[in-house]
Amino acid sequence: IGVNAILTARGQPGRSILSAAVGTAIQLALTILLIPTWGTSAGAAALSANFITTAAIQLLIARSSGIRVDAMVIPRRQDLVELREVLRTRLG
Repeated sequence: IGVNAILTARGQPGRSILSAAVGTAIQLALTILLIPTWGTSAGAAALSANFITTAAIQLLIARSSGIRVDAMVIPRRQDLVELREVLRTRLG
């Protein structure tokens, strides 16, 4: 489960939209500034800046909201058991 899903479930979807809006604004600005000089490589760099910015803001929002990031990233034993059951059901 990601930060967006948790915040939406808590009735705070606006906080998760913030990171996407800021990341997209940075990508747009960098695209406009850099593509005329550096071409498609600049577009790729601008997209990477969007991803990095969005992830950093998501981590800050998660931290300030009391969401444990390690619980979303590091699989627990129960997660693996559930994954095995889903795979068994779907793959036969």
